[in-house]
Amino acid sequence: MCLADEADNVAIRIVTWVRIREGQLRAEEAREKCQKVLGNVAHGHHPLQGLGGTDGLTLGQFIDEIYSPWVKANRVRTAANTLEKLRRLFRTWFPEPLTTITLE
Repeated sequence: MCLADEADNVAIRIVTWVRIREGQLRAEEAREKCQKVLGNVAHGHHPLQGLGGTDGLTLGQFIDEIYSPWVKANRVRTAANTLEKLRRLFRTWFPEPLTTITLE
């Protein structure tokens, strides 16, 4: 289990995603990946930097392959509306690699 405060909830979700995507991890492996994710967040980097999770992944791929299944399973009532808004507002960014999207 990865303990973190509210600001690190994204890291917890990403560690969960890594665990699901790669299959069940041994406790030691999960702990190591969690520490790397939390370290990335603490240093202002993308949570999956250096873990191979975002290498070459575009925003469109992330939404289609990772976020869409998650939102459909966990936000059943609002999933369609959320995905429609993402496509409408950010479709021009879909071909962009995740590593190039910043706050600036």
